Amino acid sequence: MVGPADPTTGNANGNLALSTSNPYLTSAERTTIVNALKANGSPTDTFYLARSSADYALDRFITDNRLFRFVGDLDGDFNLGHRNFVWKAIGTYGQSYSRTFQPEIVTQNYENALDATTNASGQIVCAPHTSSPLATVSSNCSPLNPFGVGQASRAATDYITASTSQTQLNAQFDIIANVQSKIATLPAGDIRYVLGYEHRREGFDFNPGAFEQGQDIGNGQYAPYGALIPVMPTSGAYTTRMKRSGNSTCRWCRRRCTWRGLTISLLMVPRVTSTTAPRVASSRIRLVAPIRPHAT
Repeated sequence: MVGPADPTTGNANGNLALSTSNPYLTSAERTTIVNALKANGSPTDTFYLARSSADYALDRFITDNRLFRFVGDLDGDFNLGHRNFVWKAIGTYGQSYSRTFQPEIVTQNYENALDATTNASGQIVCAPHTSSPLATVSSNCSPLNPFGVGQASRAATDYITASTSQTQLNAQFDIIANVQSKIATLPAGDIRYVLGYEHRREGFDFNPGAFEQGQDIGNGQYAPYGALIPVMPTSGAYTTRMKRSGNSTCRWCRRRCTWRGLTISLLMVPRVTSTTAPRVASSRIRLVAPIRPHAT
């Protein structure tokens, strides 16, 4: 097996470079590996191991999704001079928020745990090392047995994995207002006009978390904690303002509204939890009934 893990060549997830003196190897296994290296004309102090790390529970994740939306409106009328004006204002605010938790391997600690040796008492321990500045589940180095599935101890997997978190927030705020009245009355009906205004703000915020962003090494550069390239946080927003006007002719009506009403609706999805097979944990929709108008 050839091709060690080497981030400089784009092979960050390559085979593991291990010492043939690894204490987790039996004498028979060590002899077999050394003989194979000799037959290939390769150095006999290092060999490469290819493995899937699914047994380190890296295929599990939890996503928490939350949705909130508020819609309300006010309307009414007023008299100015000899004319009646009808107005209406609508406001909307909503958020979509998600947060994902997932364990990830921290490369520096992974290398430390793989560099196993024995102490004076014959116990298998980690060789002298420096741990990653990123906090993992456990800060105590424990040697990792990479041979076979499920051979790694809980202490070892806790040392090499970090609980990562990503958050994403989308928000929208929108206000629409308009006022209308008539210009003149014709035999076919009123000539009316409408003036409208809209203010909208859309916002977005993404935080990859400490693991995904990587270690700050200065000059605006980041080094990865794991096998993935650093991902930078990003956020932004934009605002639009629009004015509208128009007119229309409709059937003449003597009916005059003198009421003001309030309509509010609320949509909430408190929590949606997903794992490798996404599922809806709970959902709820609640509607606050509008206040009905009374015409005179």
